[in-house]
Amino acid sequence: PRHKARPKANGTTRPGPRRPRRRVVAGGSGKRMGADMPKQYLEIAGKPVLMHTLERFKAFDESIEIITVLPENQLRFWADLQVKYSFKIPHTLVKGGGKARFFSVKNGLKFVDVPGLVAIHDGVRPFVSIDTIKRCFDAAEKLGNAIPVITPSGTPPGRPCRSRNRPASRRWSGTAMR
Repeated sequence: PRHKARPKANGTTRPGPRRPRRRVVAGGSGKRMGADMPKQYLEIAGKPVLMHTLERFKAFDESIEIITVLPENQLRFWADLQVKYSFKIPHTLVKGGGKARFFSVKNGLKFVDVPGLVAIHDGVRPFVSIDTIKRCFDAAEKLGNAIPVITPSGTPPGRPCRSRNRPASRRWSGTAMR
């Protein structure tokens, strides 16, 4: 059903309440951390990291649709892990992790076929709080988009800080949610 249009903060209109939707980027290789396998499959607290991430979003909203993007050469491995760990959370599996995160996101967004809010979340970030997820969806519903940010505690060795010209009190780190 169509929702009644309502005004945005900038005076334009958008559709009314939309069911949250979710998308996970999980196509990393783990090269930077020197792991033998991609980070999303490393076991933590008895199961692969990616399973914890999917469970976190399902705990936020049982009806949320999950779209997981993986490189084609990882699909069989992921399917085997789901059997091994009796993982039952339903999700749409998209083959097509790209060379860069942008292409994985683009491939996953092709599978969002109805209006709604879309969260783009890295599959190797399982510890996002339910409150942060809720606040981001609430802000995106109200303002049209949202991004959770934190004040970084430091820059990894050898990695330049994008905001190095700003005082530490004005540096922020985060990922987008649209």
